[in-house]
Amino acid sequence: MRYGIVGLGISGKALVDILLKLGHKPVVFELKSRKSFKQEEIEKLEKEGVELIFNYQLDDFKKVDLVILSSGIKHDFFKQNKIKFISELDFVCSFLEDKDYIFITGTKGKGTTAIFTKFLFDELGLKTFLGGNIGESEYSKPAVYAIFESADIYLFETSSFQLRSSFQAKPLIYAIVNLGIDHLDRHNSLEDYWQSKLKFLEKAKYWIKPNEFEILKNVPEEFKNNFPGEHNLYDLSLAYRILEVYAKEKNLEIPEDLLAKAVKKFPRQKFVLQYEGEINGVKIYNDSKSTHYLSLKASLNSFNQPVILICGGLTKGFDFSEIEDVIKKKVKYGIIIGRDKEKIAESFDKSRIFLAENLEEAINKALEVSQSGDVILFSPGCASFDMFQNATERGEIFSELIKKFAK
Repeated sequence: MRYGIVGLGISGKALVDILLKLGHKPVVFELKSRKSFKQEEIEKLEKEGVELIFNYQLDDFKKVDLVILSSGIKHDFFKQNKIKFISELDFVCSFLEDKDYIFITGTKGKGTTAIFTKFLFDELGLKTFLGGNIGESEYSKPAVYAIFESADIYLFETSSFQLRSSFQAKPLIYAIVNLGIDHLDRHNSLEDYWQSKLKFLEKAKYWIKPNEFEILKNVPEEFKNNFPGEHNLYDLSLAYRILEVYAKEKNLEIPEDLLAKAVKKFPRQKFVLQYEGEINGVKIYNDSKSTHYLSLKASLNSFNQPVILICGGLTKGFDFSEIEDVIKKKVKYGIIIGRDKEKIAESFDKSRIFLAENLEEAINKALEVSQSGDVILFSPGCASFDMFQNATERGEIFSELIKKFAK
């Protein structure tokens, strides 16, 4: 069997790594030119037996028996051209047939819920693997690394792209955080987006739908301080419900103090309402990981102070009018950046907005219009790739600019 991989992004590189460990010499298909990559990286892969085809054409896929699609690759092209494919998720789960694995998905909050779930499982004494689109860190890895990871339970944060191209996986538990409107630039329709999420309800042994679980009471104050907002309490409650379902299935007892102990170990996600400091009595928060209007809505509702909001980018087909009431209630002044800024501005009070050309200009304007006691919130509510490589780079640049303005 000769495998093909499309793209040399994070998922693509991880797939190459695992296939090499499995004894395969994959072919990588990349739309970019060879010059777009570090040559030492390319040469290293070629020495390991990986064939790289840049600026690939349709006929190039005749070189492989099966294409593994990483999380961001749509399967339509391969289906239309009768090229055999399997999603990264299905490929990984084919190695876990005798293991327990859980899918956590949703329009927004799935990453946070997955992290909370992992730490709850860890506190129960289970060895837990967490993978998916969260990225690689000390507590999570790309999903494909589950193949060589020994664990009691495997948690996967799953996107609509992954689910849309997956047909074989059968999770023990399938949890949906919420369903909104997102990625209409990548899906054929809203129905196509929702169906990508809903089809796994039939494949899982247990499923948990949005709002079909109780919100936890008597949550430790430490959690409320570190993770402000009702959306975080909601995500924690779903994570705890996942734990309860699994514990019942396995006849495990959940200690009364488990939640209190686990909460003390919860890691703060970078660029999720990250406090950047204070300038002239104005507190500044970096919420760059906010890539959807639902994230923006949740972040705005986390503050009682007047908010100077910096937002904008690529809307991915959705409309800020969905949260216009929250914007009017919470936002004292809006500064909008990015490709879709004029469209976004339609949901703001026209007398209290500024359309900035870049992030530095936006911060400068935010500091100019803010007063002591206000909050400057950088919560784009949009995708980043019109101006930045990703939300992480966007957050890093915001942090550096704040340091510059603070001097």
